[in-house]
Amino acid sequence: VGMVHASSSHKKELLQLLHDWLSVEMLESKGISVKLLGREAALAIFMEVERLESMPRSFLEEEYAMLGMPNEPKLDNNELISRLKQVLMWSQLEVDQLLEQCQDRQLQVQHTLKLCEEEKRQIFLDKLIMSLGVDGWEKQGIPVSRLSSLDCALNIVEELNRLEEATDKEVKDMYKLLGLPKEAGVDRTAMISRLKHYLIWQDLRPSELRKECLKHNLSAAGSIEELITKLLLKTCGFVVEEPQTIPDWGFQPPPRQEKKTPAPTPNGKVAAAFYQLGLDVTARQDEVRRAYRRLALQHHPDKNPHLQEEAAKKFQQITSAYETIMAHLKLAGHG
Repeated sequence: VGMVHASSSHKKELLQLLHDWLSVEMLESKGISVKLLGREAALAIFMEVERLESMPRSFLEEEYAMLGMPNEPKLDNNELISRLKQVLMWSQLEVDQLLEQCQDRQLQVQHTLKLCEEEKRQIFLDKLIMSLGVDGWEKQGIPVSRLSSLDCALNIVEELNRLEEATDKEVKDMYKLLGLPKEAGVDRTAMISRLKHYLIWQDLRPSELRKECLKHNLSAAGSIEELITKLLLKTCGFVVEEPQTIPDWGFQPPPRQEKKTPAPTPNGKVAAAFYQLGLDVTARQDEVRRAYRRLALQHHPDKNPHLQEEAAKKFQQITSAYETIMAHLKLAGHG
């Protein structure tokens, strides 16, 4: 009897080992690292990913927007789920592990020594989440590594999405703002392409903008506005006389966004929105995104099944406050 019992116990151990091995294989096949997260956390993420895979597109876009990321209609569902899964994994890591992830992705993280652990965690998470879009944005022709900041890349993506969704008349109106000399036969695609170039050039680091001029056989001397002027004219097929920077016909590109322009004093509604997110009215865009993401995840109705009505109301207030602040920062030239 004792031998039978021992054999049965041994068989159970083998079955458990086989079950554990299969679980790890299943999780790893989904791109969920058991070694990094531990088996319990990895299984919880697996279940959440399964849930996401059953959800409609609109739900996935809402979850993605909660991360403070721009709407990207061209992303397919698999890529959206992949990015959401990656954020779920990062959210389970300790601060030092998040820092390692930032370093592995060559993300610059500075001035965090005096911050508490939770503040470091939010900054590292924000860096990692923003990096999710980089590869896709690079494929769209947005040279993220050459821009002044990741926020610039976000703004360009949002502007390009608006252009794609705009009517032909709206695209033409925006194109006219470039002030280019009149020419026939410029279709919608060409107009959007030129607007895209302008958006990118105005946010390139100065050294990169000068490199861009040299690449187009243009002089790199002159102010930022003059360099953008020459690039626009050259890529549109107009002759740019050197050293004359701005042609005689009076072409003048739209004023470059001034990133350092102080924001106007927020009105009552905007100030209330900052308060709603627990922020000072001087908060930067990245701080607003972090606060919104933290509160949105905390109060999302799906995270509060026993208080759905109350959570839905709070979630709507948070979302409305976030949209109000971002609109305010955009008008102030900080968005």
